[in-house]
Amino acid sequence: MSIGFGLERLGVIALKFPKTMGLAVIAFTVLCVSMLPSASMDGDLLRVYKNSGEMYERYAELTNTFGTFDNDAYILVYSDQMTDPDVLETLRELAFDLELSDYAVGTMSPFSLRKPAADNVTTPAVPEGMQSAEEVAAALDELRQNDPIMKNLIVADLTGMVMIMFPDQDKTKGEGEKEMIAELTELVEFYSSDKIRVELTGAPIWKTEMLDASIQDQIKFSVYGVVVGFLIAFISFRSFWGAVLATFTPFVSVIWVAGVVLMLFGSFTFLTTIVITLVLVIAFAESMFFCFSWLRLWRDGMEPEEAIHQTVLRVSPACALTSITTIVAFGSLGLTQGQGIREFALSGAIAVVVAYVTLVTFLPLALKVAIQMGFKTPPPPSAILTAPIPFFRKLVWSFKTPLAIFGVVATTVLFYPHFSLEPRFSFQDFLPAESNSLVVAQQIDQGVGGVSPIYISFPLQEGVESVGDADYEKIQAVHNILEANLGKGKVIS
Repeated sequence: MSIGFGLERLGVIALKFPKTMGLAVIAFTVLCVSMLPSASMDGDLLRVYKNSGEMYERYAELTNTFGTFDNDAYILVYSDQMTDPDVLETLRELAFDLELSDYAVGTMSPFSLRKPAADNVTTPAVPEGMQSAEEVAAALDELRQNDPIMKNLIVADLTGMVMIMFPDQDKTKGEGEKEMIAELTELVEFYSSDKIRVELTGAPIWKTEMLDASIQDQIKFSVYGVVVGFLIAFISFRSFWGAVLATFTPFVSVIWVAGVVLMLFGSFTFLTTIVITLVLVIAFAESMFFCFSWLRLWRDGMEPEEAIHQTVLRVSPACALTSITTIVAFGSLGLTQGQGIREFALSGAIAVVVAYVTLVTFLPLALKVAIQMGFKTPPPPSAILTAPIPFFRKLVWSFKTPLAIFGVVATTVLFYPHFSLEPRFSFQDFLPAESNSLVVAQQIDQGVGGVSPIYISFPLQEGVESVGDADYEKIQAVHNILEANLGKGKVIS
């Protein structure tokens, strides 16, 4: 048995039945291409953590029982003239328009709070029709002092406030979230002026920016990878069509992998998109190796079609062994917790299989077609590529002992970074460098807080419907402990 466990026979079958396998390759390529227009990114970022253990289960239970702020949109308003009655009324109109959004099931702002008045009616907590800056400042200060939530929505120096919109989860599914963000962005631009600066942030904005950046990055990597690969092949083979043959296989591999992932999972996640780049690198390396070996056999006097057959027998086993070890590496990730990582592991393993199948079926058939169309063996590789080899061979043999010692020492030293690695994952690390929403979120957290909250839940003896004295004391104790650690005014209970 060969080192490829006989998997190279697939390439032999492709050469033995070229028409049948060619039709199968074309049909599968067409199928994969037909899947590409429906390609989409799954916006559920918690898919990475799903089924990851106790912490996720707690969070899921919290979300289902109490709800969280993690899907809310935040609008940060800055104005040095916020106590100006006209500016305040403009902000009230902004809050009102936010509440009227088709995507909102509710909002929270200083203008959404009401207080009881005579005759069993309620009036706005921020009174309407105030005439002076002093009157506005007094009303806002009173609101901050008497309501803990408003203290977290109004900046202490009265130069800013936060408005929160609670999105309708049904309406924001799929493309709905992008449409909601577009509507909010238009609203923010409408109310921005020389007196008022309005900025948008929150998890929906981060998520959209991150997914868009992920898609754009993968497109860039794929395009740049194909172009760079073509240039490397062109320099190596000194033949335009030779470079095309070596580069076309990785391109087809990417199409096949994308199509298979979409057929199996229905969409990409921001983790599974990485597989596309990995496949491009693996497929290009194997394609270059295959083409080099084929051309060498051809130049040595072997008939070109027989050279293809011998290349399949000689190169494919090594590529198969490499693919198997890579599949094992991806498979080891499947032992970890978390649906997202497992999907990435499965996608990676499938992608490696697809890349190998592309190599031993599409590439040999493409080379046969190229020969029939008159492809001639290109000139031998340039002497520039091989000239340094004798020098470095002599250098290595002359200093083999010092180089061996250096290698052992370097390997030992480089173990340190591996042991010093810290397990860490943050969605914020995946935001584009030019993103402004994270800066806005940090400004909110430094001011009033609340964009990335920590949730604490604990059982009550008498339930939430009728909180008794013992439960009230427990709530107060937990509140005080958190406030002592996080800072006064940073805890809502």
